Amino acid sequence: MSSRAGFTLLELLVAMTLLGLIGAMAAGGFRFGLAAWERGGATGIAATEASQALKAVRRLLDGARPIPLRTQAEQAPAILFAGTPDRVTFAAPLPAAVAPPGDFLVELSLVGDRLMLRASPLGHANPTLGPESLSAVLVEGLSGARFRYFGPVPAEDDQDAILPMRWQPVWESGTALPSLVALDLEWRDDLPLAQHAARQPGFVARLGAAPLVRR
Repeated sequence: MSSRAGFTLLELLVAMTLLGLIGAMAAGGFRFGLAAWERGGATGIAATEASQALKAVRRLLDGARPIPLRTQAEQAPAILFAGTPDRVTFAAPLPAAVAPPGDFLVELSLVGDRLMLRASPLGHANPTLGPESLSAVLVEGLSGARFRYFGPVPAEDDQDAILPMRWQPVWESGTALPSLVALDLEWRDDLPLAQHAARQPGFVARLGAAPLVRR
């Protein structure tokens, strides 16, 4: 009897079924971990949990990675980073308790009295955050907040000029990360006494230490 290389249709179907189950289990664990983190932030308006959530946000920003987006050959590589006073989008790994290893597209946004997070795995060169992206409320009880960005001011004409470094409300350099990102916070006056310790004025995260990631 002669042997043949390859797989039978039944073997392929079994393998595809197993892969589907593994994928579903991984996705379920990912959603469960983020849901647990969301519960910790949403119910953690108490001081210690709000403080821990802000520490996690700073660590996320500290871990921002200068991943280049795919551009035209004649263009300088654009870095996956965008910053405005109420929103910052960047690439970074999520905490190990929340997600599997790997880089994610992360968005931190200020919506009403909340600091919110959305995240999606980086699966292609031009990632987006869609309706199926995972989301979490990290902090509540804010009366005001803003992001600021420290780095060189973009040059308009002279590309060889020495650029001044200063804080900016919007990060417009598409080819580099800012050196620092600050989050300034103001808290509502009607917060319970148990939450007063969470009323820190904000933090400054240091970016740019990670090397350029080739994809």
